[in-house]
Amino acid sequence: MRHRPSNLLQSLVAAWLCLLCYAWSAAQTPTDLTYIKAGRLFDGRSDKLLSNAVIIVQGKQIMQVGQGLAVPSGANVIDLGDLTVMPGLIDAHTHIVLHAGDYDAQILRETPEFRAIYATRSALLTLEAGVTTIRDLGNEGAGFADIALRDAIAQGLVPGPRIIAAIRPVTSTGGYRLVGYSPYHTLPPLSSSADGPA
Repeated sequence: MRHRPSNLLQSLVAAWLCLLCYAWSAAQTPTDLTYIKAGRLFDGRSDKLLSNAVIIVQGKQIMQVGQGLAVPSGANVIDLGDLTVMPGLIDAHTHIVLHAGDYDAQILRETPEFRAIYATRSALLTLEAGVTTIRDLGNEGAGFADIALRDAIAQGLVPGPRIIAAIRPVTSTGGYRLVGYSPYHTLPPLSSSADGPA
């Protein structure tokens, strides 16, 4: 003999499902949103500036950008006043482990460790200038300093732009080297060679 579920049991199951759905939807509602307000926004899609800009950020990710977006009361707001904001820039040709000093002195006298420390400072200055991604095209004999810096930035140990690193340049034999020195000195290799048929 089959029994039909009672109204009480049906009500309890329905109430439990409602609570489950409510808990799930509450878990999906982001509570860590930050609303950045700015006077103007250059979005790179046109040459016109958007006024009354709002950028919605969750954690480290931009979720939405727009003009006059609603900001809930009690929300975490960063108000930049009349400032203009724009997307992060990309520098597609850098050598983060080099600095503006004498090139040969850096390669021949400075240790890779010193150059890595200097590059950490350069990474911070690069980020503060608005560059959020760099394509680094060779560390000029600094071992794996660029890779170590890339990983330290990615892990949040030091501030800097995202680094897409080539490590060492690739060139034909003799195509990229220090010149003008005695052939009796062993100079650090600056590139990897890739020779092939002409």
